[in-house]
Amino acid sequence: MSQCILAIDPGASGGLAFRTVSGPILCEPMPKNDENLIAAIGHYAQAFPMGQTLKAYTMFKFGRGFGFLQGVLQSRGWRITLVRPQEWTKELGIGTSVDCISRTEWKNKLKAKAQELFPECHPTLATADALLILQYAINDLQAIGK
Repeated sequence: MSQCILAIDPGASGGLAFRTVSGPILCEPMPKNDENLIAAIGHYAQAFPMGQTLKAYTMFKFGRGFGFLQGVLQSRGWRITLVRPQEWTKELGIGTSVDCISRTEWKNKLKAKAQELFPECHPTLATADALLILQYAINDLQAIGK
């Protein structure tokens, strides 16, 4: 079975990023309704074998959307790993939002890092966090030898 990672920034302006060992990296903005979210996850599920690891990183402030997303993924039998944004930004050497004058400056800093790491994906403000979460997950799996 090939290793797959689905990284999720579940906010309304968040995104999804997906990677298999041998395939391209795919990313998209967070779907705007439940039906489209289920369809997107179903699309990725075709390449995501049951029982593999899923990395989903977030803070629990996204309420219903977070719970819905968690329920959909668990219903498919995927393992969910939660990691605080401070952990993945530190690991990637990005710093913290406190270092920036505004939220806009912080989001642009994240987008610039995603563009540096994944130029072929043409990161946007919507997909940058998910792509950076994906890079964190890739690094994490390599560090533990999976």
